[in-house]
Amino acid sequence: MKVIARSNRGQELPELERAELGYPAHIVLPITKGQEYGVLSMALMAPFLDFDYFGLMYLILRDHGLPGWVPGSLFEESDPRLSNHWRFERFPPRSDSPWRGLWGYDSMINDRSHNDSLIELEESAQRVFLSEVDRSCLAGRDEEHLLNLARSLNL
Repeated sequence: MKVIARSNRGQELPELERAELGYPAHIVLPITKGQEYGVLSMALMAPFLDFDYFGLMYLILRDHGLPGWVPGSLFEESDPRLSNHWRFERFPPRSDSPWRGLWGYDSMINDRSHNDSLIELEESAQRVFLSEVDRSCLAGRDEEHLLNLARSLNL
């Protein structure tokens, strides 16, 4: 799946979504308006503050070259085809996870600690990410970002 950023500013998010995510209106995310990004995993967030809110989040390689989750409402889909290699996990409504559904590569689904480790920029999680991400999902500068990430990990 590939998406194009409509905006990188928190003020462009619906107010309820900003509140759910804890983003201030003045936040500027490390993505570029008009740039195409490959979606490397996807999650449906659970509501915390309002039961009418469900947010779609995309794991992309942000402009600084590191993977991170960004609100799907900041993007338009340019290629809606999902990876043939993705797995899916559904989370029960009262689980301890903020997700209700998660699509992604094997470790994103099968290793409960992988996502947190990836967000914390742990080297071991970045290595797993590099080895498992579906390169057919890449777009724009993603390949360059992956190569730079691999170099930083001495791979």
